[in-house]
Amino acid sequence: MSKGRSSPPSRGETVVVEIRPAEGGDDAKLFTEDIYKMLLAYSLRKGWESEMICMRSAGRHGYQEITFLVRGKGAQKDLLLEAGGHRVQRVPPTEKHDRRQTSTITVAILPEPTEAEVSVDEDDLEWQTFRAGGAGGQHQNKTDSAVRVTHVPTGTVVVCRDERSQHENKRKALTVLRARIFSSAREQIAGARNEDRASQIGSGMRGDKIRTYNFREDRVQDHRSGKIVRDVALILKGRLDLLR
Repeated sequence: MSKGRSSPPSRGETVVVEIRPAEGGDDAKLFTEDIYKMLLAYSLRKGWESEMICMRSAGRHGYQEITFLVRGKGAQKDLLLEAGGHRVQRVPPTEKHDRRQTSTITVAILPEPTEAEVSVDEDDLEWQTFRAGGAGGQHQNKTDSAVRVTHVPTGTVVVCRDERSQHENKRKALTVLRARIFSSAREQIAGARNEDRASQIGSGMRGDKIRTYNFREDRVQDHRSGKIVRDVALILKGRLDLLR
């Protein structure tokens, strides 16, 4: 699958997009990839640039986490509409007995702060390097290119293994680390730690969702705007404007 084009910084705001499976086992992990492709296609339609941060494989079935950057004018305000729980109702590709299943994934949208907004002291960071496993080619398996960084004061941990260059993985890991610290700091100022992220992704339970993708009825329903599009494939190709 495509991992998105690695692009240099450009004008316009930057957001960190985090997609994770919640309920539903293997199908939630598969749907994590579907939602990533949908958001990537939508970003390309809007003329935004994307840069992969981390794709953590779940083996044969989808992904445990996909994190990437999106840069462009209006990206933050627009993509915040995608933050929350996404519910899919379908017969999973792995199902052998035509049984329908309901699964959910969560999407979090975090603004990338400026260095003035979040200053991270190098002395507060603990770095670890290791060999990147999985489908990364011989180079990744033979060199310690993957990194794990821990921000000791907050306990925030970020792992990045997508690039062959340790330097590039460190740069990307710091980007996500600063975004998470910034988001957490804003939540504390608001008086409720994790409230912002929790309000975006909810509990991940099946009843806690912003949108439902029903394959059997070929219907996508946005539970905030109330709009319904009877073409699941079209929405998954990035036509999110139809739900706005």
